[in-house]
Amino acid sequence: MSLLEITNENIINRSDETVNDEIYSQTEPMLSCLLKKFPENKEPYQIAAKILLLDKLYSTQLFRYKKMEFLLDLVENIRTIPNFDKRIESGDHSVVCNIYRGFDKKLFSFATKYCCLHNTVVYGRDDYSIYDSVVRKHLPKYAKSVGVNLTGAQLDRWYQEDNYEAFNNAVDDVLNAAEITTEKRKRRFDLFLWSQR
Repeated sequence: MSLLEITNENIINRSDETVNDEIYSQTEPMLSCLLKKFPENKEPYQIAAKILLLDKLYSTQLFRYKKMEFLLDLVENIRTIPNFDKRIESGDHSVVCNIYRGFDKKLFSFATKYCCLHNTVVYGRDDYSIYDSVVRKHLPKYAKSVGVNLTGAQLDRWYQEDNYEAFNNAVDDVLNAAEITTEKRKRRFDLFLWSQR
């Protein structure tokens, strides 16, 4: 399959198509509503509700092999991260790794989604890029198409090294090289990549 050129128009059109997809258009508003109703990460039951809905809607598979005690541990971990909400609002990339401290790296994708969606939905910003298997598969190809040197091996290394900032900067490099200027370009680019799955 040939790559769809990365342009403002294509990113807007594909991200809009994804958001208006039959399933996505019904589920995404649920998560957005929950994040707006419970924007802070202080009350355990609110954090748990957001984790469970995000896990189900974004297929992070957190609980595929985990017991429910794991939910309590993850809730407490997020709840006790110092200045969590202010750091998300300001786009502090180190929060991603704070979310899964003490857990295995399989939480990396979940952590990027948790930060990205809070930052975008609650604060109207666009500081975080989502990392998942779709991004891992397609980002290097799109990087190459716009002249950015980025390989799957680099993505794997950053994942192993907990270097979220390098990954997030690489997404910016691709979007800058493609001259993408649309609002919320990182979030839209993720939806664009998802449409290529």
